[in-house]
Amino acid sequence: MASNEQELRWQLGQAYQLPYSTARTSLVEEILGHAEATGDDRLVFDIRVAMIDSANFGGEQGKGFESFAWCLAAYDRAEVRFTDVDLQTLLWRFKWIIGAMPNYPSISLEQTERALADMERRYRNAGRSLKAVYSEQRRFFRHLGDRAGAERAFQQWLLAPRDRTSDCEICETAAMIHHHLWMDRDNTAIELANEALARGRKCINQPQGIRSAIMLPLVRQGRLEEARHAFVHGYRKHRNEPGVCWSIANYLEFCARTGNEARGLEILNRHLRCLDEPDSPAGEMWFSVDAALLLRRMQTIGQRELKITRPAYGDRSEAVLTAAELRVVLENRATALAAQFDARNRNTSVSEQVAAELVVEPVIDRLVLVRGVSQS
Repeated sequence: MASNEQELRWQLGQAYQLPYSTARTSLVEEILGHAEATGDDRLVFDIRVAMIDSANFGGEQGKGFESFAWCLAAYDRAEVRFTDVDLQTLLWRFKWIIGAMPNYPSISLEQTERALADMERRYRNAGRSLKAVYSEQRRFFRHLGDRAGAERAFQQWLLAPRDRTSDCEICETAAMIHHHLWMDRDNTAIELANEALARGRKCINQPQGIRSAIMLPLVRQGRLEEARHAFVHGYRKHRNEPGVCWSIANYLEFCARTGNEARGLEILNRHLRCLDEPDSPAGEMWFSVDAALLLRRMQTIGQRELKITRPAYGDRSEAVLTAAELRVVLENRATALAAQFDARNRNTSVSEQVAAELVVEPVIDRLVLVRGVSQS
């Protein structure tokens, strides 16, 4: 690959033509290596921003941390000419970095707290609304299991004015929905979801994120046709996205709790390989939890000896296991990861959530998913 600026920017343009994926992220990494050899900080800054974007949307959030830290430091050094557009670029991506940090137990609470404080300082200095800051505080408190802190930040978020650092309206609505569901306010969440879906707005994460969030609440309320629609259309979108561990976990839980174990097994077999390179430790944990829940249901309905091929991942080689055996493997993995989060968080909130999820019972005996529409 050529190493002059013009050629590297052309190569970066080619990378932008690729869908978000590990292939795109790898290409940007390669371009970045050549850019660093030029000593051109302006060029490196632009390519590192592309790296942050590719990592965030390509299912490898952890790869964005180093590039974001480099970009912040370069901006603070002011050794090259930065514009207000560059500042907006950093402030916007601050949200992604803060949102991802709790998903890695190797990142300490103090690191996340310092990053949140730095985010607030930079937003204030730039004259921006603190709406995005409050949103990330809410997300952080939720991860810690701090309902009072999360609710306080949520109310501050609602009152803060929108500006150009605010998420799009449908993503903000999705965040409200997730918060209300976590606070056991299903009615409010479903009302907001229906309003958002009726408006028909879309972005890279929505409306599939909203649909997957409200599937089970709809079943709990007996709104079965809406739940079926949410499952079918949500999964159609999520199934081909990169970094699917956390998203697919929702569909595994849904199938396990609505009498759709066979459909859940199809989904599990299709996506089990995501454990090869999970989007984050948190994504790996929740995929393992809900896969184990599904396999427990398979045992309950008499499929204990069903054979499943477990792909190689981590330090494990490919193996053919029974449903019962794979359930134990996944439960142990989820429990071990939860313990890491607890040690970092200095409480037992994550382990308690995992333990509860592993034994949760069905919401309904059977919800028929097929209505003359292919789900594959």
